Amino acid sequence: MELDLRKLRDENKLKQSELANILGVKQPYISSIERGRYEISKEILERLKERFPEIQHIKTNIREKEVITVDESEAKNLMNIIAEQLQRIKEKDEQISRLLTLIEDCQQKITQLQNDIRGK
Repeated sequence: MELDLRKLRDENKLKQSELANILGVKQPYISSIERGRYEISKEILERLKERFPEIQHIKTNIREKEVITVDESEAKNLMNIIAEQLQRIKEKDEQISRLLTLIEDCQQKITQLQNDIRGK
């Protein structure tokens, strides 16, 4: 039998938010596990077993996280790529900010012109 988090909640008359509080996670995480979007982590499973001893015998198919190792030069290359992308994002954010300022200035000028026309 596999762990059915929704069934466990229902049997214990708990809302997702209540179970999330018990486990020290956010409610959307519980929802995502129940919908099969995420697998339950070992850490959360251990917390569940502490709180709900009746699930000690339940099997799960939790996979270990895969650890990827890279050599130092490859890591530096990856860091450089990330730094370049972050710089591009920063530049785009600055451009968007300038455009928004220009739009606001234009809106103010249009409003002023409309007021001037109405005043005549």
